[in-house]
Amino acid sequence: AGRLAVNSVFLIVLVYGIFNPFQIQEIAAIYALIHGFVGMVFMIFFPYPLHSIFMVKKTDLQMIWRFGRSSLATLAGGSLLRGTDVYFIGGWLGPEAVAVYSIPMKLMDILDIPLRSIAIAEFAHLAKMWKSNQNEFLSKLHKLIVLGSGLAVVVVVGIIVLSEFILRFFGVENLEVGHYLLLIFSVAMLAMPAEKFLGIAFDAIGRPDRNAVKVWIMLAANV
Repeated sequence: AGRLAVNSVFLIVLVYGIFNPFQIQEIAAIYALIHGFVGMVFMIFFPYPLHSIFMVKKTDLQMIWRFGRSSLATLAGGSLLRGTDVYFIGGWLGPEAVAVYSIPMKLMDILDIPLRSIAIAEFAHLAKMWKSNQNEFLSKLHKLIVLGSGLAVVVVVGIIVLSEFILRFFGVENLEVGHYLLLIFSVAMLAMPAEKFLGIAFDAIGRPDRNAVKVWIMLAANV
């Protein structure tokens, strides 16, 4: 609810900024103030018993620390995974190559956004299934991967069919190179559902460290 409130207020500010442009420093300050204001409102109207902080067990703190450490490693590896390609391509081929390369990267978001939404929505269900019935957990994971793969096939077919239109729309002059890039990324997109849902499954069973290892292996292979 807090995140929704922050994003809603900030969206209103951005719409206002269309007609009355802000400086980048002003936008950052407004965003920080919105966070602070919403936080204060929630602290006042939805108070949390502070004494409960001292009732947390040591084992719970250790579990939270391990989960947070692994999640941070996953986040860092994911950021590097997305940034290394741009860094190497920009260094070797220049900014024009990076511009062409960014097109299929943006198209991957078409698939990544719904996959991420499904994964977040199913996380709690998967965690409960793992504790109650592991066979049901595996069946649900398989269904999610199949569903995501079907969605990936639809998106990939659409990109391939409309590849020339997409490239011309983004102003790509070398259509041959653009076609090859779209084809390569289209094949890579077919593996996204399995990678996404396996990652959320590792988190659901309490093994985020395996998800972190998976991401860093992908990063090493990519480099």
